Amino acid sequence: MAALRVMTFNLRRDVAADGPHRWDARKELVARLVRRHAPHVVGTQEGLPHQLADLDARLAGYRRVGGCRRGDGTDEHNALYYDAARLELLEAGDFWLSDAPHEPGSATWGNRHPRIATWARFMDRVTGRPITVANTHLDHESARARREAAALLARRLPAAILLGDFNEEPGGEVHAVLCGASRKDTTHLDRTPTFHGFSAQSRARLDWILVPVHAHVKRAAVVRERPEGRYPSDHDPVMAEIVV
Repeated sequence: MAALRVMTFNLRRDVAADGPHRWDARKELVARLVRRHAPHVVGTQEGLPHQLADLDARLAGYRRVGGCRRGDGTDEHNALYYDAARLELLEAGDFWLSDAPHEPGSATWGNRHPRIATWARFMDRVTGRPITVANTHLDHESARARREAAALLARRLPAAILLGDFNEEPGGEVHAVLCGASRKDTTHLDRTPTFHGFSAQSRARLDWILVPVHAHVKRAAVVRERPEGRYPSDHDPVMAEIVV
């Protein structure tokens, strides 16, 4: 059966203080990396509207779903890009990681910034089967917010393919809640750290791909590419090839 290629990729939001690592210097590197590996679904984190517009213009054949974490279109998105030749979009939506998941911009668990999950249900044109994919970015400061968000994600998306930057290493409480009985991690195939902060020394494995427990994982790897010594982002993306 034809495998599905999925990727999670924290883009690093456009920050003026990044100097030589600003988005304008990286956007073509990011697009080139995605085109080269040709995932059928890419979950991106931290993308601001102009960053996603740059990728839209460079990723022919991909479509995008997902709203802004503040609900007004101005802030970071956890976008899902999908290959429209392989996947037909059936439905999609967002919910906030809070006690009020349908309230745009809500943040109730001690996190300073609202956090969001974007999900989409597709029909796989090759296998004829539906799949659900979700993308998220958990809080970087509040452990409580991460725990509560994990519990909400587990309840609302019990068997979805889950992509994201979880701001924790695998093996902790968040990981245990999200894997549980219905989902498993692909990390065991490549335990390389993903966050490096634009440095040669990778620091932590924050980016995961979690898949339904019955899925067969053919391959999973951290994509460590430094074209001409340059960094596409401050995180390395993760890619997995799965049969659901």
